[in-house]
Amino acid sequence: MNPAPIQPTLDLTALRAQLADADRFVAEEEAAYNHQIALAADTIAAATDGCQIVWMCGPSSVGKTTTAKRLCAALENRGLQAFVISLDDFYRGIGNAPRLADGSFDYESPEALDLPQLRRCVTELMTTGETRLPRYNFETGQPIALRVQFRITGRTAVIFEGIQAFSPLLTDGIPREILGSPLRLFINTHTRYTNGDTPLLCRRDIRLARRLLRDERTRGSDFEETMSMWQKVLAGDERHIFPYSDAADILINSSLGYEPCVLGGLLADRLPSLYGTAYEATARRLIAAFAQFPVLAPELVPSGSVLREFIGTSCTF
Repeated sequence: MNPAPIQPTLDLTALRAQLADADRFVAEEEAAYNHQIALAADTIAAATDGCQIVWMCGPSSVGKTTTAKRLCAALENRGLQAFVISLDDFYRGIGNAPRLADGSFDYESPEALDLPQLRRCVTELMTTGETRLPRYNFETGQPIALRVQFRITGRTAVIFEGIQAFSPLLTDGIPREILGSPLRLFINTHTRYTNGDTPLLCRRDIRLARRLLRDERTRGSDFEETMSMWQKVLAGDERHIFPYSDAADILINSSLGYEPCVLGGLLADRLPSLYGTAYEATARRLIAAFAQFPVLAPELVPSGSVLREFIGTSCTF
């Protein structure tokens, strides 16, 4: 197994020194991320004989989608078939989830998924090599009636990706002789940024910055709407993700050392939209923190970078 990344700290002084050659620093950070993908692919390939299930988990805005795609490509380069199945497609629909104490629905709970159908699909894949997968329509908030035929042959890694992926409820009742020995891959933003002994940005701040930009660009959510959901997202992490993270076989740090320099420039003109709202204090804190980082143009971010999942390909808003 590849070693767990020590939760690193990057000091602002060291970062500024690295940026003396920004192109090189960006390339080195991207290479470090790619190296983690390669190590993960080596681990999965070594364990795969027939169909290998990989449960891929991580909190919101850590780059699960990009990492899963890149991992599939790395596995295919090692002679395996590789597929990603999103747990989102197993959602039961709006109004079909456990309720929280305030009466709202907990859609991050594994019980918001159609667990019997998920277990049936996993069992069929492991015993027959084929199954029919559901699809979910996020615009209507309901499953689609159509099922998609899915078939595997030979050495194949099937990556089930989602925030609920480590919950034992997903495989409850599937016999071990059928399930085999699934691997668990956990991804998070591990890097913290400091100025000497003064904390500047924690990993949750990076995730929030990523999500603000992504949701504005892809979901039409303004910053206030995204902020209104953020505390529930973090609470969901504590209920459904982090209690199981120690079970991971593979860990990936999706932080890029240079990303505050890109994110800060993109957020500077947008965070003031939160002034006068309940989130003004957070906006002012983030503005002050990001202002201490040199600004890097988004054009320096490579097209295949995990950061592109959040800032987009053209970086125009």
